[in-house]
Amino acid sequence: MIAAFSQCLVFSVDFVMCVFLWLVQLIIYPSFSVIDLSKLNSWHLKYTKRVGLIMGPIMILQIFLVGSVAYYEPNGITIFRLIILLSCWVLTVLISVPLHRKIENRIDVTQSIEALVKTNWSRTALWTILYLSNFA
Repeated sequence: MIAAFSQCLVFSVDFVMCVFLWLVQLIIYPSFSVIDLSKLNSWHLKYTKRVGLIMGPIMILQIFLVGSVAYYEPNGITIFRLIILLSCWVLTVLISVPLHRKIENRIDVTQSIEALVKTNWSRTALWTILYLSNFA
């Protein structure tokens, strides 16, 4: 019973992250480029704080769940899933967060938005692969 609940929770969190990344990729990040630059900074600050409050705990839960499964049930798929998730985190920390900071600090805003959209494809693909790996 606990194993079924755990598996359902992992699947659900992976699904939420996959859907969120597709929304970000197809709707949210592209919308940054159509918001008037004089209003973008204010909106972007609200967006990042609100998204952080919602998605931050989900991301932490996901790393805990995927890491726990890989630790307690190490096999090819659980290790693969952990590597994919760690890759998502590395891309987030090393690429996405700095681009958001550039937008917040009004540094090369147009180029930063374009880079955010372009580089987010890899995160979207990886979180999609992570979700799909639930069916392996």
